[in-house]
Amino acid sequence: MSGAVDIGGPGTLEGYRYLRQSATEVRLGYASASRQSLSFSDGTTTEDAADLATARALYERGWEFGTAQAKGVRVYAAGTRAERMVPAAEIVVEVRDPA
Repeated sequence: MSGAVDIGGPGTLEGYRYLRQSATEVRLGYASASRQSLSFSDGTTTEDAADLATARALYERGWEFGTAQAKGVRVYAAGTRAERMVPAAEIVVEVRDPA
């Protein structure tokens, strides 16, 4: 995931916009979930992070985006239910405007 993200910014994943390189806005996680999340795996175990602190802690422990079966970030286009896994490098992150 790339972009000029202020690490001290909002603590929830909802405080950011996520765009594919094609400029399509996407949401993170499962389309049927009530909030966005990122999945991380250590190769055998999977944990979901619903906030930046949890995501940062898992990443710093060496966990990778995705699950043991599928690497990457699960996304779906806003307003749809069609999910797909994409490499984390394909996601651009922007801080949402507070207005």
